[in-house]
Amino acid sequence: MLSAKLQLVDTRMSQAFSRGLIHRLTEDAEHDGRTITLDGREHLNFGSCSYLNIQNDPALVASTVDAVQRYGTQFSSSRAYIRTTLYGEVESLLEELFGVPPIVTTSTTLAHLTAVPVLLNDGDVALVDRQAHSSVQTAVALASTRGCTTRVLPHNDLAALRKQIESLAPSHRHIWYLCDSLYSMYGDFAPLGELVALIDDFPQLHLYVDDAHATGWFGPSGRGYAMELLHGHPRTVVATSFSKSFGAGGGVLLIPDPALRRLVHHCGGPLTFSGPLQPPILGALAASARLHLSARHGPLQRSLYERMSRASGQAIEYALPVLSAPTSPVCFLAVGDEEVTFALAERLLSENFWINTAMYPAVPRGMAGIRFTLTNALTMGDIDRFMKTLTLLLRSSGQTQESIHESFGSVMGRLNHSTRPIATLTG
Repeated sequence: MLSAKLQLVDTRMSQAFSRGLIHRLTEDAEHDGRTITLDGREHLNFGSCSYLNIQNDPALVASTVDAVQRYGTQFSSSRAYIRTTLYGEVESLLEELFGVPPIVTTSTTLAHLTAVPVLLNDGDVALVDRQAHSSVQTAVALASTRGCTTRVLPHNDLAALRKQIESLAPSHRHIWYLCDSLYSMYGDFAPLGELVALIDDFPQLHLYVDDAHATGWFGPSGRGYAMELLHGHPRTVVATSFSKSFGAGGGVLLIPDPALRRLVHHCGGPLTFSGPLQPPILGALAASARLHLSARHGPLQRSLYERMSRASGQAIEYALPVLSAPTSPVCFLAVGDEEVTFALAERLLSENFWINTAMYPAVPRGMAGIRFTLTNALTMGDIDRFMKTLTLLLRSSGQTQESIHESFGSVMGRLNHSTRPIATLTG
């Protein structure tokens, strides 16, 4: 028999599916990043995580084709025994980009499942932000079966975190705090500067960060929010993704401590017992890394910042309850009630906008909303039309500022909108 939680998840997903809001299949013969075709109609795509929109870049396409022609569609061997030649090129480029020797993985989820059960041992404590990505929480749950104690903390609540650390430090050798850098639903940032200060205050504290949504577009050469602010601190581990802004695929673990890196490399199960990244993806990843390290990256980065500035300025102008940081390509319009959110999402779909419906379990119950993303594929006119339509539909939905604040008041004060200045852009 299903648990009450699974029954609720199934009910919510079934409702969203019946309304055409999830599990859709595009009808396009090709993709340009800006539009997708659903039900025979073109929709502006405000649901893509390809923030720089480089997945069709000629250099990436050519490198992918060249890799297939030279190495075939797959190299079928456990990477614990042998890696295809392309791995060496990719790893060298990524070390130049991130400043840390990388452990390349087939996905960010498998990066978490590789590292977390090795890093968190019997007698350790894992403190997990409530909004940390589901894949992080799955990896922590696996570690908990091996004797690691797990506690979930309110989102971005530094006071609660410090209190827990002070209580646990006298009796625990290792305390891990696990979070996202840029949260995939609310679009706000982890307070990494304050977290580094906590690490310095407590030698038992270690930090594990999922940087999937901030790598590629943030910081010099797109090295990401986490690597930019953590500066390779030896008691930090960063996992990130190449399937979003990078326009390729796979994930990577960045572990500054050589001893920890060796341990994860040797003992992380998925590195031994799951398949490697295949030549086409490695070819795309090598070309993307070269692009990020080149002068071409800066203009792409600036273009995205212009779009984020346009959307955040209009959110202020129209008094929209957008919770996300103004310098985030992930945007969250707070609604609250799930039924109202479903209706709003359906109306956006009828107006030929594709967005993501944010509902339980991706967000807490009663805190649903419209998640939309910004990419370089979208024009300023696209953003203008979307924000105006969103404003008109929200006003006609019956939701008030008071009801929205009632739903989200507990989290609004802890959303972190402070990021490094635009001077961290490439060039």
